[in-house]
Amino acid sequence: MPNGNVTQRSFNKNWKLIEVYNFVNSLENVLTEEETEFDLIIPFPLKVLDKYDELLTNIGINTNT
Repeated sequence: MPNGNVTQRSFNKNWKLIEVYNFVNSLENVLTEEETEFDLIIPFPLKVLDKYDELLTNIGINTNT
């Protein structure tokens, strides 16, 4: 999270990346009036996730379900 907090949640492997994006935004209302978007990244290897209509399994994100 932008403030350094860590949050966990399980996502279904057949969900789209937009579900993760919306979840992150709902936690602390990450978006403000000045900011209109934020990036989701995977740190190792560094990758910016920007295909919001892709399924999590197609992106390479391992889910707990």
